[in-house]
Amino acid sequence: MLGCSRRLFVYIVLVGLGFGLSSCASNNEGKIVGIWETTDGEMVEKFKATLPKSTDPKTIVSAVFVFKAEGDFTFGYRVGENYASIMTGKYKLGSGDSVELVEVKVTKANAEAGGQTAMTVNAVVGDTTMALTDKTGTTTYQRRALVKANATVPSIAK
Repeated sequence: MLGCSRRLFVYIVLVGLGFGLSSCASNNEGKIVGIWETTDGEMVEKFKATLPKSTDPKTIVSAVFVFKAEGDFTFGYRVGENYASIMTGKYKLGSGDSVELVEVKVTKANAEAGGQTAMTVNAVVGDTTMALTDKTGTTTYQRRALVKANATVPSIAK
C-alpha cells in the first residue's frame, strides 16, 4: 500500500513539473525572426512630424523592426526607400509572449529623448502580423520578408 502512495506522489510531482516547465516556453520561438513594418501608430506619427516640409506627402513612412536568428535586433524608420536606425541590441525570448530587448544602443537623438537600454515587450506573432505591446500601447506590424535562420538580413542603414 505504501508503494502505491509513493508512486502516486512521484507521478503528481512529475506532472506538476511538466506543467511548470511548459509554462516557461516562448510562444515566439521560431516565429519572430524577420522584418516587421508598420505605417500606423503614435511613433510613426511623431516621426512624420519631424520630417522636412518638402517631404512628398505620398512618401511611405513606417517603423521597422528587424529580428535576426542570432538574437540581434534593429529598430528604425523608413522614409520611401531610405532607412534610419535609431536602436540596436539583442533580444531574448521569455515565457509566453514576453520578449526582452537588452544591450540596447540608441542614437544620440533617441538617447536625448529618454531612450532606454533595456525593456520588456510582449509580442503576439502570427504568420503575417506581430502585435507588439510596450508601455505606450500596442502596435501591429506586418511581416515584410520571412528570413530563414541562416539568411542575411538587410541592415537598416544609418
